[in-house]
Amino acid sequence: LDPDGRLVEAPLPVPQSFLRRVQPVIDRIPGLTYSHAFAALLQVARSSGRAGDAAPTAAPATDDAQREQLTLRLLAELIASARSRGWPVIVLTSDAEPEVASRIESVALAESAAFVRMPAKSERPELYYRVDGHWNRDGHVEAAERLRGPIDRALQAAIDG
Repeated sequence: LDPDGRLVEAPLPVPQSFLRRVQPVIDRIPGLTYSHAFAALLQVARSSGRAGDAAPTAAPATDDAQREQLTLRLLAELIASARSRGWPVIVLTSDAEPEVASRIESVALAESAAFVRMPAKSERPELYYRVDGHWNRDGHVEAAERLRGPIDRALQAAIDG
């Protein structure tokens, strides 16, 4: 963001970790990056002190507040872009602590988007895999139940035209 809060594209440094160098090979194996086994390998890499290989490099000279401000601004732009095309928008959080989810909800509602909050791992750990933090079966069921109403309303609005 520039000093006036406008989005400005800025290049990020490209990490030269082992995983980043082999990323093209990894991407050519269908389904590998979506597999539980691959996520477990990344978890092992993170826990063995090879976080540089497993995680992207943070943008230089930014703090958490700046990153969050950028995220919220990007969210507002994405919602506005979808709205300009007449697309319904439902914003769904995943593993966002209540205070962060509240700020995301404020942006969604300000942009006239529906908002659905999934509980964070700290609130409902039984909805998440321990290995990679993605929703497990129960997490997907919970998300589907929480999305049912907003999706029904969006579909009805589209039918009513």
